[in-house]
Amino acid sequence: GGRKILATYHPAAVLRNYELRPAVVADCIKANRESQFAELRLTERHLHINPGRDDLQSWRERLHAASHIAFDIETKARQITCIGFAPSKTEAFVVPFWNLDGTNYWEKAEDEILAWKFVKEIMEGPAIKIAHNGIYDSQYLYKYRIVPKNFTQDTMLFFHALYPALPKALGFLGSIYANERSWKAWRARGSDTHESKREE
Repeated sequence: GGRKILATYHPAAVLRNYELRPAVVADCIKANRESQFAELRLTERHLHINPGRDDLQSWRERLHAASHIAFDIETKARQITCIGFAPSKTEAFVVPFWNLDGTNYWEKAEDEILAWKFVKEIMEGPAIKIAHNGIYDSQYLYKYRIVPKNFTQDTMLFFHALYPALPKALGFLGSIYANERSWKAWRARGSDTHESKREE
């Protein structure tokens, strides 16, 4: 019916388990913020998820020009399946190494080598790096002999330092700050670019 809905824990649950209270308070703060306007504020975002060899060069220039780069990796079977780079809040570039069915994304070995060189160059470049629980990501990058340079901002650690009583998982932060749906479901099969509108 055109109404905004925000789900949170039932007050009775908070009375039984007081550890839930900080999350409910955070949700109430968000509800108050959202009540200031009727519409959903949407931001158009471009997620480039199925790159080719030529895309690596164009994105190399884009990422080298960025002062800050957020990065995130996905893993399976103790290997990196893809890594994403975001030079702004509206655009991100994903370098995949596995297809969703577990096969190799790059058909030619030389293209996969170029992709790894691209990742190493960006991670070891001068831009300030931002991650959530970057200690996890870094340990995998170290296995590939990639040492992140200027990795000075970890949103999980910063948030936990400010609000130690609240959950610090990325899903929780996304829910209270950005209203994001599950980002792991964004990668569509057979699409070169995913364009979405999400709340700012």
